[in-house]
Amino acid sequence: MKLIIHGAAGRMGRALVRALENNGDFQLLYAVDPVLPVRALSQCRQKADCVIDFSHHSATKALLDYCLRTKTPVVVCTTGHTQAEHALLCRAAGQIPVFHSSNVSLGIALLTQLVSQTAQRFPDADITIIETHHSQKRDAPSGTALLLSQAIPSPRNISIHSVRRGTVAGIHRVIFTTESQTVTLQHEAHHRGLYAQGALTAAAWLTGQRPGLYSMKDLVV
Repeated sequence: MKLIIHGAAGRMGRALVRALENNGDFQLLYAVDPVLPVRALSQCRQKADCVIDFSHHSATKALLDYCLRTKTPVVVCTTGHTQAEHALLCRAAGQIPVFHSSNVSLGIALLTQLVSQTAQRFPDADITIIETHHSQKRDAPSGTALLLSQAIPSPRNISIHSVRRGTVAGIHRVIFTTESQTVTLQHEAHHRGLYAQGALTAAAWLTGQRPGLYSMKDLVV
């Protein structure tokens, strides 16, 4: 399977390149980063099976322009999209398969399901989400924290706290507190390779799908 990595110079892009080195099922066709002037996605002349995006949400339009022109499925793992950028993803999904998730970890997908189920069981609970990432992470709260909050039926009393320290790959804790008890659900990523493998799994799955907007919920059904 031939892949283009969009955002190859970033932490996750580099982790994805490393993951491909020992995986015979995938071939790195082209690596590009929108912040580097030496290469552009539009310069790629070979046909890829899928593009994996770990870049920056501001590059969404250029990314989708390429994918639509070449009819290439795309796995979008970037976070922080504006409403307008999300609308671009939705429109593109009318013509090509688009997989969009702020977190491509299977464990986070299962945690999201558990959060939804627990919230339904404890409708009166106060809910606290604490997310911890490395000190260089820009968005706060993280896309994963927002994903978890969206799994909770509203209106609810939800507070989100962001912690940035060291080189933490990602810790997400959801705490349900009632008058009589506390339930804590937690997921901890040990290294970024976890997300790289999830992106590859999503890419392999996406290439067999019809045009549409997909997420981890579709992948783990």
